[in-house]
Order: sequence, then C-alpha cells, then structure tokens
Amino acid sequence: MDDDSLGFCVDSAGDYKIVHIKRIHFRLTVNIRSFSEGSWSTPRFLIYSPYDIAIYSWSVGTFCENSLYFVLTKFWCMGNTAVLRLDVESKVIENLGYPDTLSVESIGQLVTIRDELHMLVSIGMCSVDVQLWRLQNDIWSKVVSFLPCVFMPLMIGSSVH
Repeated sequence: MDDDSLGFCVDSAGDYKIVHIKRIHFRLTVNIRSFSEGSWSTPRFLIYSPYDIAIYSWSVGTFCENSLYFVLTKFWCMGNTAVLRLDVESKVIENLGYPDTLSVESIGQLVTIRDELHMLVSIGMCSVDVQLWRLQNDIWSKVVSFLPCVFMPLMIGSSVH
C-alpha cells in the first residue's frame, strides 16, 4: 500500500465512505466503500493522469464541503506539486493548484478550519517561515504569516470548528 492513499468522508445522504486511491502500473484506480450499502464501487474516471506514476506522493485525504482534498508532492524535489479535489457526489477530480509561496522549498498540510479548507505551509529548510492559506472559490489566498522559527511541526489531520 506504499503508493496508496485513503480518505474518509460522508455524502449528502449521510452515508460514510472510505475512498481508497491505488496506483499500479501507471494506472490510478479509485475504490469507494459505502457503509450504508456495505459494498465497494470503482467509478470509471481519471484512468490516466500525470499524477498516477510513482514519483508523486499522495497525502491522506482531507474532507471539506463534500470533497476530499489531496496534496501531491514530487519525490526528490522539495515543494508540493498540486492539490487535487475529489467531489464525493459527482466523483470528479480537479487540480486546484498550489498556493503561490514563491519558494520551491515549501511543504503544505491541509486542515479544515470552520468548515473551510486551509493549508499550513512551511517554507525553508532550517529557518522556517509558516503561512496559513485559505481556499475560497478555487483561489488560494494568504491569511497570515508567522515569523521565522527554528522548526515548527505541522499539525497532521487537524480540524478547528
């Protein structure tokens, strides 16, 4: 499961789901487990994508507003490549891009704050700048920047209501 990614979500009908993204032999397969139906389905979309090859690492999915979001990072290259959104209802995947941090040395972690998707971005290797970005209408905007600090661990899988 090294190249796999998981996400947990609930659809508009209140059905809890597990989304399992699997990459094998340059193919991306998405399996969705419905708890109310007790079964797995495999929607036929995004059969080939530039992100299905093994040089990309997929984050765990972050659920916000009927969609799962994934940060994709290219191995051996500092910096994130893209943020993908999987709409739970339509099962459409879109590339939203990445906040414009003006640095290739950035790492982002998605977080839901008051039902809005945010990204906590650390920039730099030793002395780290930290920025908080918010996604609104598919556009990233910087909310706040923190003073440089000597290592600030990113919150993993956090939500603030």
